[in-house]
Amino acid sequence: MKIIESSFRKKDFTCKCCGKGKFDARLFFFLEELRKLAIKYELTSAFRCKKHNDETPGSSKTSQHLSGLAVDIKFDTDDNELLGAITGMLAADEWNLHHINYPWGLHIDTRHQVSHCVDILPYLD
Repeated sequence: MKIIESSFRKKDFTCKCCGKGKFDARLFFFLEELRKLAIKYELTSAFRCKKHNDETPGSSKTSQHLSGLAVDIKFDTDDNELLGAITGMLAADEWNLHHINYPWGLHIDTRHQVSHCVDILPYLD
């Protein structure tokens, strides 16, 4: 039962090796907001099963990806001012999302949130 209009599909947020997963609504709506602002990016990782996480170089055994609480994105720009504005959005009270800048892109997660994962996948195609 799809009730959310989105350019994303369920498969965008599921594990690339097994197709299972869940994904936090707060991260989903942040990614939607970036698209509304016409900021181009590639979603490189969302939910990961344990096997996929273990096979991912540099991943933590307690990765937020294992719970659907993290996403990795690569921006289609080298504009430092724009990237600075995006990291500013992440820290704003409205989103309050944790992020780590990497040479390959940006890791975003909800590790500082008190809430549990509200799975958005049942509402997407």
